[in-house]
Amino acid sequence: MPYPIYGTGLFHVIEHETSSPSFTTHRNKFLNLVTTMRIQHTKQFVVGDILSDLDVDQDIKPQTKKNYRQWYSNILFRKLKLAPSDPISTLIKTLRQPSDMIGRMKKWYPNPHSYKVHMMSLLKMVSDNESIFPKISNSVFQKYKTEFREATLSEQAYQAQKTVEKKEAVLPFEEVYEKVRKAFPKFSNARLLIELYREVPSRDDFGNVKIIKTMKEANEPNQNYLLDNNKQHRPLLLLNDFKTDDKYDTIKVFLRPSIKSIIRGMGKKPGDYLITKPNGNPYSGGKLSGLIGTILKRAGIKANGKSVLYLRQSKLNELLDDKNITMKDRIKIAKSAGHNPMTTLNYKRMKK
Repeated sequence: MPYPIYGTGLFHVIEHETSSPSFTTHRNKFLNLVTTMRIQHTKQFVVGDILSDLDVDQDIKPQTKKNYRQWYSNILFRKLKLAPSDPISTLIKTLRQPSDMIGRMKKWYPNPHSYKVHMMSLLKMVSDNESIFPKISNSVFQKYKTEFREATLSEQAYQAQKTVEKKEAVLPFEEVYEKVRKAFPKFSNARLLIELYREVPSRDDFGNVKIIKTMKEANEPNQNYLLDNNKQHRPLLLLNDFKTDDKYDTIKVFLRPSIKSIIRGMGKKPGDYLITKPNGNPYSGGKLSGLIGTILKRAGIKANGKSVLYLRQSKLNELLDDKNITMKDRIKIAKSAGHNPMTTLNYKRMKK
């Protein structure tokens, strides 16, 4: 008499020859496995099983599991209006139409972050569930994977934009310029400084600028200079010890003739520091952040504790907002600011 392969007949034969306790234990384990396989083979899977499978997943941390349960429930029950008792074939039919499903997801979750996490949960739902994945074609699955990658990139761009928006806004430089001009007399430190930053969005370098008549006098590497004589129509600014990418360099900029006029009107002469205290002495360490902060405040500009940085951000915004800007222009702007082109982009702020 033949014995069935998928059942207990084979064990009846072997057990007739072997009746040890250990053999009986192994026999019982095998029968339990067979019973489980029979149940899974004949079971009608329902939508609620997706959450049940998630609950018993030991590879996911409790908080992550809680998040996925929430996202699963949102998609399955709130949006697709499925019931836990609905056959899983109903969901599979919907998932086999990726264009339609993705379109609906985008309408349900317009926020880029929310869309990304729900698309991620949908992808996990499909790939991890043995009752769904074999019934979804590879081409359909790849469409969901591609969409998830796109959603991730969109969410990253969205977060980057939010970061820019959180940065404190600054006034356009020309507005700052006009406010300072109206608040201070022509021959003053304030007017001279705002003219200098209009030309060069430098760091706090102008307090260490000495006026000279000839280039031979520019012989100290840590000293900044302004070459101003009767032969030159435009003063030449020399900012030394400017460091970018571990290299030292010198910024050389010919300034507007109007700056020469202010310097002469202030009674400055060769050998003097360009910006000084009322008594003629240079500011401590050549640093002007305190002075510039006072200037901005008197001009009615809320710089939120910033001074030099505020002027630099305002001026660089103006330069970088030019739609026709080229890479050569960016390099030139970066050098005038004292850093490389990529660092210059970090100074970009929203306009007020």
